[in-house]
Amino acid sequence: MSQTPRVREQTSPARPAIRPMGRPEAGGTPDALYEVFLHDIETTVMRDAPERDMSKVDFMIAIRLRAIGIGRDAIAQIIERSTTREGRRHDWPDYARRTAGAAFGPAGDRSLEKTRAYHTGWAEIAKAAAPRRRAGPA
Repeated sequence: MSQTPRVREQTSPARPAIRPMGRPEAGGTPDALYEVFLHDIETTVMRDAPERDMSKVDFMIAIRLRAIGIGRDAIAQIIERSTTREGRRHDWPDYARRTAGAAFGPAGDRSLEKTRAYHTGWAEIAKAAAPRRRAGPA
């Protein structure tokens, strides 16, 4: 699997470091897509970031999901089920709908255009999360 190009975000130096999670196992579920994209973001975009803003991370995941062809409603369901809730208080269905809506709004359109060079890599990451089929009789 090829690596996606690295992108840097501006960060503030006085915040605690994030700790990347281990590589998720491919499970073939929509939640597995969230996990593999979260892992990719934590090990590339946010690798050296002193703090993780989960609203921004969820938006980045929503953009990746949109780029691989997932629809708005499915993205909202994935975000609602999979986002980190620790230390956060939201109306989760509303938060998920707004995050998915942003990915399909003007900001999402701009992000999608700016990240066009990464879309093939994201598709490869998503493909790696697909369920593995066993060889055998059909």
